[in-house]
Amino acid sequence: MRNILFLSLLIVACTNPPTPAPGNIVATTSEKRDDLLALYDALDVSGSFILHDVGRDHWVFIDSAQADVSSLPASSFKIFSSLYGLESGVVKDADELFTWDG
Repeated sequence: MRNILFLSLLIVACTNPPTPAPGNIVATTSEKRDDLLALYDALDVSGSFILHDVGRDHWVFIDSAQADVSSLPASSFKIFSSLYGLESGVVKDADELFTWDG
């Protein structure tokens, strides 16, 4: 269920205008999207989400106050790592197994 929340936040936060053409200078901008905290509240979880659109040099913060609180990322990076592994060809397919050496 938390993965669904993460993916929902990612999709909503990524709904930005297209990246400017190369060569255009873009000043750093940011926005707070605390209106999306309801997604966290609906699942009774706490946390924050920060997205950086490199092309526009634009930051999106959800619960920016919580972003300053230290916490472990836990399994958050498994989603990205899995997708990156599949896309880059390091992982053959979704059925490939890697043994954990502890």
